[in-house]
Amino acid sequence: MDGPRRAALTLSGAALARAALAGAAALDARRAGVPWRRMNFAGRPVTLLGGPALAASATATAVLGAPAGTRTAAAVVGAVSGLVGGYDDLA
Repeated sequence: MDGPRRAALTLSGAALARAALAGAAALDARRAGVPWRRMNFAGRPVTLLGGPALAASATATAVLGAPAGTRTAAAVVGAVSGLVGGYDDLA
């Protein structure tokens, strides 16, 4: 991968991560975010929505950066790992 493509992929990944975290924050502010809220060890409220949001953005970035023949595999691996992580958070 050449330098300009790598830089574009890095910037795209950062933008996707920011957008995903903004979406997670918006969802957390609504009633739909309630199942994702917990109390941490210090008794402060936290949200677990950041994990699935970043898993989605990392998957999208991996698909964008993957060679042509491996994009589907990158999408499947990223999606499955994100779903398993989300299931673990909610279970």
